[in-house]
Amino acid sequence: MKTPTVAVLASLALMACDTPQGYANQRLPTAKVTLLSEIPADQPQDRCWAELPRDEKRETVERFVVATPSQVDADGVELSPPVYRKISEEKVTRGPSRFFERVCAAKLTPRFIGGVQRALAARDLLEGQISETLDAPTKAAIKAFQSARGLPSDILSLEAASALGLVTIVKPTTSTG
Repeated sequence: MKTPTVAVLASLALMACDTPQGYANQRLPTAKVTLLSEIPADQPQDRCWAELPRDEKRETVERFVVATPSQVDADGVELSPPVYRKISEEKVTRGPSRFFERVCAAKLTPRFIGGVQRALAARDLLEGQISETLDAPTKAAIKAFQSARGLPSDILSLEAASALGLVTIVKPTTSTG
């Protein structure tokens, strides 16, 4: 009786590779990607991080400066009032740094990237062929997948790779005692 069980499991495995009609547009619940304000100092060397571009807020600030001071006689009587000039300056405010753990470059082999592409294609996000290269359509699909999780980046995060079923995240264990 083991043969039918193996056949059923093999069929299920093959179905995961090829999305049946009607299932491609189903969206799974999305978990938000963890963003950190700084890279933890005690991280092992084999962990890789990426920084999101900082948000920039630009605004025009206007202020008045004295162009010509007031004219005052020896008795302190104002002969002419000061003349002011308006100055406009652009002020740029940068948001805080935000970091996320990413898949290290050494793991981005053609085989791994092909797996990423197949997982994104199964979710109807990849427009293009499975090329096993980190090309523009793949980066756009990665960004679309991650943006739904609060990470607007085309750099593949470790959490997104885990959500795609490509890596397992091992949480550090803490010892008690």
